[in-house]
Amino acid sequence: MLKSNIPYEEILKTFDTVDKHTVILYRNDHQYNVGLLKHNRQSWTWIVGTNSDIDPEQDID
Repeated sequence: MLKSNIPYEEILKTFDTVDKHTVILYRNDHQYNVGLLKHNRQSWTWIVGTNSDIDPEQDID
């Protein structure tokens, strides 16, 4: 993520798939984000990501 200039404060969860892709949930400022990474031999490539503004006072399940 750093090589792709994707800012983040905390990685919340990762989910590995069967085809060398990983879904990642992460937090940055007041946003929760989801991204898709692909593993190529010894490196990772950022595929796509999205985010959502949140209210820090709101309860989130």
